[in-house]
Parts: sequence; structure tokens; C-alpha cells
Amino acid sequence: MNADRLIRMVARLFLRKGVNYGLDRFGGDSPQDRKRLAQTKKMSRQMRQTQRLLRRMGRF
Repeated sequence: MNADRLIRMVARLFLRKGVNYGLDRFGGDSPQDRKRLAQTKKMSRQMRQTQRLLRRMGRF
């Protein structure tokens, strides 16, 4: 996976996360929403770890 795509994926993920948090605030925390939110958080944590690893390896 090249850097451009990685960055684009991260950006899209954080945008989606923002939308999810907005829904959450307006009482849209149905089980599905909560599950999606948890999944998104987990994914973003993984992406951050991946980026940290890549940076340590000298790719970024």
C-alpha cells in the first residue's frame, strides 16, 4: 500500500469518525451505530500504530 492511499484512507476514516460522533451526540447511538463507532475507533487506532511503525522504519 503506497503512502498516498494510506493517507487518503486515514483522512476518510477520520471524516467518517466525525460524522459518527455527530450522530452519537444527537442520540443516534443505536446498537449498530455504537458497534460502527467502536469499529472505527479500533481501525483508527490500528492505522495510527501502523503509521508509527512506518515512521520508525523511515518511510514517512
